[in-house]
Amino acid sequence: MSKVHISLNLQTKQWGVAASNLSSKHIDILFGFTRKPKAPPTEFNGLSFGVIVQKDGEVFYHNTFPRPGIEYKSTTSDIVEIYRIENLEKNSEYKMLFWVINNEVKYQHVYTLTTPNSEELTDYEVE
Repeated sequence: MSKVHISLNLQTKQWGVAASNLSSKHIDILFGFTRKPKAPPTEFNGLSFGVIVQKDGEVFYHNTFPRPGIEYKSTTSDIVEIYRIENLEKNSEYKMLFWVINNEVKYQHVYTLTTPNSEELTDYEVE
């Protein structure tokens, strides 16, 4: 799975990013929150978050959570949403601005993703 796991620790205000098995076609974003082991659940107050992806200075993709009718209250999981960004181009640079608003405090992190130069066998679905 081609993925970027982005996480924020609301207590330390530290972001974490781990990318693996990058594809030149698509990427799955795993968005979450970290906490110390055995810590109580991460509590939310008016949580919203999202990403804006730019390529060559133009908005390529954007997404905002929560979806209408959904409210995040707390979690013990380190992933709260997973979504896919399609139609990436090989050997291209994408600037990803991740943001979170919780308890009326805004956090931001910028990550630059560069897709591989070659199309890998894993870029294609096998039937």
